[in-house]
Amino acid sequence: MSRDVYKELGICTTCGKEKAEPNKASCWECLERYRKYQAKKRENGNYNKETANRLHREMYAKRKELGLCTKCGRKKQSAQVLCTECRIKNNRRRRKDTLERSDRVGIRMCYFCGDNIIPGKRTCPKCYKRTLKSVQKMNDIARKKKEVKEC
Repeated sequence: MSRDVYKELGICTTCGKEKAEPNKASCWECLERYRKYQAKKRENGNYNKETANRLHREMYAKRKELGLCTKCGRKKQSAQVLCTECRIKNNRRRRKDTLERSDRVGIRMCYFCGDNIIPGKRTCPKCYKRTLKSVQKMNDIARKKKEVKEC
């Protein structure tokens, strides 16, 4: 049978014997064997990083052009480049690596971006300027609403 038939039936496309892992085309044993093979390849120096990077960039561009998720290749429901599952995983991974905003202030980091803060404030100079502009706009809107109500 062809790989496409195995994939449709949910059978590993590599060995054709075991059930494929969820959202994968191969079973757990074949995936683990491939991971070990790639690790050994990197250790021996047979891994060409430039070629791998070029191939990944080409695959990203092709998937983006076809309207597929650029990470996993599945159909996406939104106008973004990642499908819902990949976006959720990416957000969780990113949040795990960074500090919570409330914890940043305690260690003298900007509440918004994490840079060094202005003494006596909770933000860096860049975020402070942006916050001042936002507050001025909000005050102008509130003032205009008050004037309209008084008329």
